[in-house]
Amino acid sequence: MFFSPPPLAPPHHCCSSTALSPSSPPFHPSRVLVRWLPPPVGWCKLNFDGSVFSDGSMRASIGGVIRGCDGGVVAAFAETREHWTVGVVEARAMIPGLNIALGLFVVVEGDDLVLVVAAAAWIWP
Repeated sequence: MFFSPPPLAPPHHCCSSTALSPSSPPFHPSRVLVRWLPPPVGWCKLNFDGSVFSDGSMRASIGGVIRGCDGGVVAAFAETREHWTVGVVEARAMIPGLNIALGLFVVVEGDDLVLVVAAAAWIWP
């Protein structure tokens, strides 16, 4: 597994702002553009994510996609799971992707940096 943090574009700040309360600093909403980058030649990239439903149903969704260095889909998965904390749901999204990617050189990319770093440390102690 190879860890590579996604490149981030500099945030774009709005021109005007409004204070939330007299004691709070002005709120400056920002946008960050994130772009998918292909893995090195001969490698695949696993992108995964998990989300917790906020409708009181105690459900969560997980999913991911493995793409080759040309951007083509090698495999994809998605399913509904029982609700847990966001960190557990993210882990439950990463694990099936890693199982599918067994035997491949794979870059792992997800929005839970702690999880991705922990997985890399587990594989490369």
